[in-house]
Amino acid sequence: MIGIPSSLINLTALSSFQRQLSVTSNNLANVNTAGFARGRTDLSTLSTGLGVDVARVASEIGGSGVEPTGIATHLALMGGGFFAVRSPEGGVAFTRAGQFHVDAQGYLVDPHGNRVQGFSVDPTTGATRGVPADVRMPGAGAGVRPTTEMKFSLNLDPNAEPPTVPFDPANAAGTSNFATSATVVDRQGGEQPVEFYFRKVGTESAFENGSGQSVQLNRWDWFAVTSEGGTPGVQASGTLRFRGDGALFDSTTTDSTFSFGGSSEEQQVAISFGTPTQSFGTGLDGATQFAGESVVTGVNHDGSPYGAITGVSVDASGALIAHSSSGTTTAFARVAVATFADSSSLSPIGGNLFAASGASGAPLFGEPGSGVAGSVVSGGLETSNVDLSTELVQMLREQGAYRANLRMVGVSDDLVREVLDLTR
Repeated sequence: MIGIPSSLINLTALSSFQRQLSVTSNNLANVNTAGFARGRTDLSTLSTGLGVDVARVASEIGGSGVEPTGIATHLALMGGGFFAVRSPEGGVAFTRAGQFHVDAQGYLVDPHGNRVQGFSVDPTTGATRGVPADVRMPGAGAGVRPTTEMKFSLNLDPNAEPPTVPFDPANAAGTSNFATSATVVDRQGGEQPVEFYFRKVGTESAFENGSGQSVQLNRWDWFAVTSEGGTPGVQASGTLRFRGDGALFDSTTTDSTFSFGGSSEEQQVAISFGTPTQSFGTGLDGATQFAGESVVTGVNHDGSPYGAITGVSVDASGALIAHSSSGTTTAFARVAVATFADSSSLSPIGGNLFAASGASGAPLFGEPGSGVAGSVVSGGLETSNVDLSTELVQMLREQGAYRANLRMVGVSDDLVREVLDLTR
């Protein structure tokens, strides 16, 4: 009866090596599959002297390179995380293969139509918000942001002579000393031209905060003029006062409410000329009054005009940025990255996808670059981490082990026949 248990031992080996050969064959078949994670067969002994069994088939994550494709929505992860995708049925799976594109409905999807998951992004601060959801391109005009703040950098000529007649928007150039043009984005995304006129008033005095001393100041008034319906009108106005050393002493705004013909709502725009010394600023980071001609060195505003979406890019933080025909860019989402306690225990489900298992643990969603999630590379795909020569050597080893155990089964069968013949 010695041959029976020996034969069974070798049969367990044949079963295990057959599965090991299948894993190696699958590795070889996917040597050129983007994002493929090499499979590894872990063997373990059965009870003492009773053979071998497959403990698990693990996935070896990472250890590969990135192949450039030049397609912005092709993404690769430089770390231990996974992209998350949601199927049309609602199930969430995980992948390292970032072969994504924008479908006809504007969703970022993989080749099988599964939708990539990401966080929404505050368009102003870039901060991530909410929980992962389907990533979708914004529609035309989604990046529109009305102007709420304007900042001027300019110098006004201290030797300018005050006009002798009051400011008249119908004759703005003749009743002011200096003018410059700016643009305000209205609520509908339109770019509205605004002319700013600066008019020297004269000298006056005021008590300085801190020292309490009376100082002599040069005063200028400014006016923001638009021509709604062809008729010039003042939309905003204020006062600038300068110290003798040219620094801005204080700045006051009488009104900064704009109204444009395309919108029935008034639009508040905060207009800044820097930090005055009266507010303990430098008085030199906006409007100044140094010797020399009046000149504008910068006018900035926080508005974004309307524009059709012309493309998308992805940065290293996983932020998806929409580019519009107006030349503006808007971050609208950030790719979510899932990490696991044991990513090698994820269950392959086909289509370059994995499912969470009890051994892998539940997914933890975060932003690219946090923890072990890894940063995002745009315009490239992670290559398969299968090494062809390693797999061929492994296959020869497995094939040799399989043949040896197959021969042992034959030897055991021969021994059994001899024993049976002796008993006859």
